Amino acid sequence: TLMQRKNSPVNILSAGCSYGEEVYTFATACRAYGINARIKGVDISPLAIEVAKEGVYTLDALEEEYISVEDKYKQNYRAKVTSMFKAMFEKSPKNESRWEAKDGEFMNCSFEARNISDLGTTEEENSQDLILCRYVLYHIDNLQTLRQTINGFYTILKPGGLLSLNAQEYEKYEELL
Repeated sequence: TLMQRKNSPVNILSAGCSYGEEVYTFATACRAYGINARIKGVDISPLAIEVAKEGVYTLDALEEEYISVEDKYKQNYRAKVTSMFKAMFEKSPKNESRWEAKDGEFMNCSFEARNISDLGTTEEENSQDLILCRYVLYHIDNLQTLRQTINGFYTILKPGGLLSLNAQEYEKYEELL
């Protein structure tokens, strides 16, 4: 399967990554399960991308991402990922209620300020194994922009790649998929 490849990294794109919690959560989970992954977060907001690059969060913000995934997978997921989380993050010396990514732990993660409706340029064709786009598409009101965004996703997905949407977005835009 997609996540069982040993030789080449799995390329994951978090489209509309906001402040980057999803990127760090997936990086931590991939490490916990021995998956070689490169994860890129893209968001339209340069400010959000700067926050994401800093990698400093409250424990609640990161645990919210873990909990949303935990409900769908094995029981031991949270314990395994929490253990890895503690190895990859440390309490911030500036603020005890915040955690920050340890230096060098997230070399496989990158962030870019970019409009997701512009994805799908030729140099990106067939480049992604998995695209995460949760709670983003319903913010796009223009049908043409929405089609452009979805077509861009399919352009950059590798054959057999996966597009992960939340249930509400899938139901709302099923006819476009």
